[in-house]
Amino acid sequence: MNRWLGLSALMAGILLLRLGSVPTFVGQPDPAPERWNALTAPFGDDLRGSCNAFLSLLAKSLLREGFRATGGIPLLNVTDVEPASYWYYDHHPPGVPQVTALAFALGDSCEGMARLVALLFSMATAAVLLIWCHRQFGLLPATAAAACLGALPAGMFWGTHLNYEVPTMPFVVGFLLAAVGQRRSLAIALLFAGFWMDLVAVGAALVLALDLLLTKPTRRKAALGWIALAFGLLCFWWLWKTIQTSRHGHTDAGNFVSHVLSVTFLSNAFDLSSWIRIAPAHIAHLLGGWPLAVLCLEFLVAVTNRSGHVVDRLIRVTTGFAILAFCAPAVRSADHPYYALYFLLPTALAFARFAHRLVTSLVLANSARWQPLLLGVTIPLAVLATGLIHDFHRPAPDPSLPACAVVGKELAQQAQEAEVAFVLETEAPFDPIVLAYYCERPVLKLFPGDPEGNLVRQGFLVMQGIPHARLILARDALWPGRGGYQDLGQ
Repeated sequence: MNRWLGLSALMAGILLLRLGSVPTFVGQPDPAPERWNALTAPFGDDLRGSCNAFLSLLAKSLLREGFRATGGIPLLNVTDVEPASYWYYDHHPPGVPQVTALAFALGDSCEGMARLVALLFSMATAAVLLIWCHRQFGLLPATAAAACLGALPAGMFWGTHLNYEVPTMPFVVGFLLAAVGQRRSLAIALLFAGFWMDLVAVGAALVLALDLLLTKPTRRKAALGWIALAFGLLCFWWLWKTIQTSRHGHTDAGNFVSHVLSVTFLSNAFDLSSWIRIAPAHIAHLLGGWPLAVLCLEFLVAVTNRSGHVVDRLIRVTTGFAILAFCAPAVRSADHPYYALYFLLPTALAFARFAHRLVTSLVLANSARWQPLLLGVTIPLAVLATGLIHDFHRPAPDPSLPACAVVGKELAQQAQEAEVAFVLETEAPFDPIVLAYYCERPVLKLFPGDPEGNLVRQGFLVMQGIPHARLILARDALWPGRGGYQDLGQ
């Protein structure tokens, strides 16, 4: 089979699976999206929808305030504010909001454009991995990798997830392939691009350096060089964002030391026992049981075989990087399951390596008649075993609740042109970020221990850049056209 024809067919299959991933709604959307218009559907009520809405808000703030005024760092606000009121969102480098803002400027600031940004990056990751697997193993193992990238929940459901992990992955893969292939200049450029998407990309350089020190002591100089580059990038980011966030004299912008401490110490909310109980389940959920077993098998083989073979090294390094990104103490992978998305990289490589072993052992490598058969069977079986099962377990929307997008649009009608902020008094699982996206105003749910909303008055509105806005309390059982609003004044 022609090489590029086969790879194009695999990429088309992955694209169709990702385009058909319908958002998850807790309430009833209006109208309910069908599978093939999922790209332009309203943001869902789950974490994927929340992240898509959050990054879209950051991108809109960059477009509204301008790169020069903000230093390119997005703002955690949804209204026009003076520079002195900026509350910078500087937990991550600004690459993803900047790319999203560029897409919004070129196209339209809508749900489809936000998802398209994530889809382009996730398809770039798939293209790089498939081309490399085809060159290394052949078409059949590349088909197995495509089944992993397209059918597993981590690849299918989260393929249109606009957050920091999906845009970082293609640069991490490119960096590791370039570094292993001794293309140092290209590797440095890709590492910087990945780092500009998310800080965790420097972990790939650290894990690669550790692998070199353990398996190739003679390349100690190269390993130390990658370590120095990783820490140099971190220092550059901490210094640069300190300068940018302090330029307008914001009292909470922080200094260099506070920025360093913010990503090196555990948060007060970190609970190790809860993490051990919850976090590993996210990996099993995103990958599935038998793909995780294949990854563990191939990782053990790669660790046992401490040779410098490129496949063994890539499986070791990508797995180590995924573990580092998932287990870093400052991140909250217990309630952020998408931190496990980096495990998709070593799993795809493990699939290809495992399929190559099977093909070789069954003496099918040189038999052209087997290729169409295995090519036509592998992906459908993988879809039935993982992707469709994931869809079957998706909860149905609650008929007694509206979706977040519906509620947000209702709040916008209530606010009209006034500078207001909504305080949501409800037990329903409405996501405040999705509500803020559609309402275009700050929205906060009342905390169980703060029924009077004192926390809202004390800090939240200042963070959002509208300290003098009117508060409107939106009561429970909120449906479009129904009352239940109380003006709380300034």
